[in-house]
Amino acid sequence: MVTGVFLTVLASQIFYWLKLDPYLGHPLLIYTSLWALLTFATWLLGFAE
Repeated sequence: MVTGVFLTVLASQIFYWLKLDPYLGHPLLIYTSLWALLTFATWLLGFAE
């Protein structure tokens, strides 16, 4: 979960740097979904055999 939080913060900084923030929509929905996606993706990569 910590990896998902770190990657979400990194992605939000990249979105801010690329000036994409105004086009993303509701931040609570976007960043929560992005956190879940990145958490599950790192979990799958970490535990894949």
